[in-house]
Amino acid sequence: MELFVLTSTESSQESSEEEKEKDGPECTSETSTVEQFVPALICMRCYMPIAQYDEILPHRATDAWASQVYTYELDLFENKPPLWCYSATNPSTHRFDLVRCDAVIALRRHLLSFYGQWSAEHSFFVGHEWCCVACRACQNFLGWGFRRTLNVSRDTENETLETEEDAEVPVDNNLSFVGIILTRCIGNDKYPLSQFEACAAIGALLGPS
Repeated sequence: MELFVLTSTESSQESSEEEKEKDGPECTSETSTVEQFVPALICMRCYMPIAQYDEILPHRATDAWASQVYTYELDLFENKPPLWCYSATNPSTHRFDLVRCDAVIALRRHLLSFYGQWSAEHSFFVGHEWCCVACRACQNFLGWGFRRTLNVSRDTENETLETEEDAEVPVDNNLSFVGIILTRCIGNDKYPLSQFEACAAIGALLGPS
């Protein structure tokens, strides 16, 4: 008798499941598509994407100027390891908290503008010279691009004299990394990947600034 009860229950469940399958919607490519999200830094002013989490350099910089830069770890994104940040002070005693991003965010997507003179003066990272960086969409100042200091034998003095302080300059293919100021951007845990890729495609079409 017990066996009969179990068998009847199982049979009832199977028929119920079959009815659900018949009544349920058909699986199509549209219903199975799920929006993907990525943790990203976005411009605080216009929300243009700057860098994905994986494009923020994970290792601690060994060339930070110790007397002017304090290095620490910061939890900026949920469910992600902390990031190495650099609290740097400029000659005017203004302090900036930076994260270092892979140069690919400028070299491949072209969503950043570089302007002013390349300079090694008071560089936050030893052996590097810097140039100011802004969001290409809204011109919000975001930080600095850093490249290895060029050989002194190269004639850069004339280039420096010809470059105005606020003049836009081409991104340098020798760019090492980009220092993004945390107070100039927002950490978004769930930025739509499709939107990120769309912005990147627009930047690629526009080409270098």
